[in-house]
Amino acid sequence: MIAWHRAVATSLVLLTGGCGTTSPSSGSSGTNSARVVSFTERDEDNGVQPVPRGHIVDINSTLVIDLDRVKLLRKVGDSASLEFDQGQLDELDVAQRVSKQALDALPLLSRAMDRYMSSAKTRDDANALSAELRGVANAAIAVLTSDLPGFEAKFGERLATAAATGQVEIVDQYRFLFEEATDAVDRATTALAAQADAKGVFVQFGGWIVSRGARRPLHLPGFDEYPEGERFVVERIVLELDAAQQAQLKTYAEIAKQANEQGLLAAIDLERQGRALLARLGIDLEATIAGIKAKADEVTTAGAGLADGAAAQLVTLIDGTKRDIDVCLGFARQLIGKYSAASSNPGDALSLVAGLQSDLGELLARSRALEASLKDKVRQLGQLAVQLTAKANELGAEAAKIVQLVRAPIETMIAQFRILTGGQQINTDTLEFGEKVFKLAVGSVPTQTELNLINTGQRRSGDQLVFKLAAGKGDDPKTRRTLEEHTISMFQVLPHVEPAAALVLANPESRTNAVQGDFHYAPGMSFLLKSGSRKSMLYNRFFDPGIGINVAALDFDGDDNPELGVGGTLSMFRDWVQLGYGYNFGTDDAYWFLGLSIPLSGVASQSR
Repeated sequence: MIAWHRAVATSLVLLTGGCGTTSPSSGSSGTNSARVVSFTERDEDNGVQPVPRGHIVDINSTLVIDLDRVKLLRKVGDSASLEFDQGQLDELDVAQRVSKQALDALPLLSRAMDRYMSSAKTRDDANALSAELRGVANAAIAVLTSDLPGFEAKFGERLATAAATGQVEIVDQYRFLFEEATDAVDRATTALAAQADAKGVFVQFGGWIVSRGARRPLHLPGFDEYPEGERFVVERIVLELDAAQQAQLKTYAEIAKQANEQGLLAAIDLERQGRALLARLGIDLEATIAGIKAKADEVTTAGAGLADGAAAQLVTLIDGTKRDIDVCLGFARQLIGKYSAASSNPGDALSLVAGLQSDLGELLARSRALEASLKDKVRQLGQLAVQLTAKANELGAEAAKIVQLVRAPIETMIAQFRILTGGQQINTDTLEFGEKVFKLAVGSVPTQTELNLINTGQRRSGDQLVFKLAAGKGDDPKTRRTLEEHTISMFQVLPHVEPAAALVLANPESRTNAVQGDFHYAPGMSFLLKSGSRKSMLYNRFFDPGIGINVAALDFDGDDNPELGVGGTLSMFRDWVQLGYGYNFGTDDAYWFLGLSIPLSGVASQSR
């Protein structure tokens, strides 16, 4: 068999000009090679592109989801402790991968052959054909040097059958080789899957859509019996402001009126706007400050009380100990004085001895009482130390709450920034397969399914799709292990038009109008053409540039009758900032303008 492989490989080398014969390695340089599940996006404009892990798709696209059976066997074998031949899995992996790539490349090779046959067959034409052949030949060599069960015989039979009817074109020879290699891989993986099935191994694959914390399961044909979701198309051309934008436009009109009279800073009240922004971020600044102050006062009072109480107890213990010692020492001094005086009266010896015995007994009793009292004081001191430690720990825990109150708004803002740059953080451990998700035998796992996002219900830019692949044994759910998780974000990536309300700061080129100062303030709205990114969350969530038309209700002549202003505009930062040049049709004035779509909470007269 090895000699046959070498002979065919040598002929392929000669066909391709003797170069580029290095076969693909069984490994891979990227993490994608280890993934069982891969995604391909097919968008509304018929664009097709692979979806790398953690990347972005258009919100109305269809996802083609492929499951690699060889890689699935490898992961199932590791998870369920099945002893598969890893060398065989490596060979199957290489043969499957290169065969698929080569089959996809054959139409290009066929066109290259046609171009060569219709050319003058110069050296340049031959070199161009050789370059097309080289990649396919490399794949063929990789297949031929893999020990695929039954492949040699099947390929030989197919070549012989085709040759019996006439000359077999080189493109057809390659196609026979790769198709037979694919069939051989299928036969081998089916045999390995049967081993897993015999051990009671099952596989589950499911998906969820996550929108602002809410989640709902997705229907993936072949993997569950969930009903298909509501059909909902996210429109690519929207010309009407939604309710929130209409309310914002009304606010801008109020601010513009007051700003033209009193100035912009007086109209927007920066302090109030800052508090409103914190509120939108979920931060109640006043409540946070009040909470910090109250907790600090509570801890300070408790700490002072603890210190005073502990000091009082300690003074009582020390005073009591001193009294007990003084009493005992005082009795001892009395005895010393008594017997010093008695020693000068030796005639009363019996009385002296009897009295001494009695006094020594009393001294011993008092000494024992002092010992017991001292031990009790030591015990009380120990208890006081334990109480102080416990109270100190309680105060420490309360003080830690102050730190948390301070950290909370900071952590909230950090979380908002993380969402801005990387999307909503999802705890995938809480996503559990429902009863309607099938438990499939390994050999029965579909190798492909599709998810049309239009049939997943209401969605908005920034919503996420989560997919989970798991395997287990028998009926015990505790044996189930997650093999892979994938998160994909949805945005309007394809070109689309959307409206935006704006506070327009117009700077007329002519100074013959009634505009006081550099700017005239007016409410306006823009219609912006945008296109999203498939790679950058920050681009979609933060930069989000657009180009379009701005329409503003101006009053350059100051007669309280609005004039129509129309101009071109560029927008950035989620439309928060717009810059453009327009024309006031009512007063025949051109103007530069700055548009602000920053969320504002209303005019100063409505505040507090």
